[in-house]
Amino acid sequence: MTKETGPALSAPFLVAHAQGEHWGVVGKACLDKLGPLPAGTNFGFLYATETFAGNLSSLLTFLRETTRIEHWVGGIAPGLCVDDQEYRDSGAVAVMVGQLPADQFRVFIDDAGDWPARHTPCVGLVHGDPRDPNMP
Repeated sequence: MTKETGPALSAPFLVAHAQGEHWGVVGKACLDKLGPLPAGTNFGFLYATETFAGNLSSLLTFLRETTRIEHWVGGIAPGLCVDDQEYRDSGAVAVMVGQLPADQFRVFIDDAGDWPARHTPCVGLVHGDPRDPNMP
């Protein structure tokens, strides 16, 4: 008996993390650790400690423009656990990038439309800011 599965990931995700006082230095350190990205890399996760909460937009823009990866998700956290490292009470960033089949994911903020109904089974990686009073 065989089990039918969805499209496999074409390559593993790459992970990098760094700590420092300036978001730009930490962001560049992460990119340096990632090295050259495989062709087709199209999705990224970005997590930063609260130290960089005010700079997350700038950090995201830097990563998006440098990597040419359009689709990013993530957020701010009090601490990060990455590999065997834990970051708290300091500026730190963790990124994970890889390739997902383009027709198998959708980044949305308000309305997913009929996409979930057309892609069954569906798994959601849901990120939200608990400090946002507009969160349902």
